[in-house]
Amino acid sequence: MGYLFVIAAVISTSLALVSYKKYTISAEKLYLLLTISLFMFAPVLNFSALQYLTVDIVYMGSSLNGLIVLVLSHYYLDERVIARQFAGAILVFIGVLIYMM
Repeated sequence: MGYLFVIAAVISTSLALVSYKKYTISAEKLYLLLTISLFMFAPVLNFSALQYLTVDIVYMGSSLNGLIVLVLSHYYLDERVIARQFAGAILVFIGVLIYMM
C-alpha cells in the first residue's frame, strides 16, 4: 500500500510541474488551478506513504520525479529530449532500482 502512495505522490508532483510549465506558456488559469491542486495533494500522499514505508524508501521514490517530468514534457509539451538527459534519467532510475532491492 505504501508503494502505491509513493507512486501517486510522484505522479502528482510530476503532473503539477508539467502543468505549471503549461500555465507559464499559455497563461490559462485552469492550468494554474490544476498545478496548485496537484501540489497540495502530493504531500498528503507522501505522508500517507510514510505510514507504511521508511523515509529513505519514500525519498528515493520521489527522485523519480525528474524522469517522469522528462517523459511528460516530451510528449505533452513537445520538448526535445537530448541523449544526455535521457542517459541521466536512466542512471537515476537504475540507482533507485538498486537502492530499493
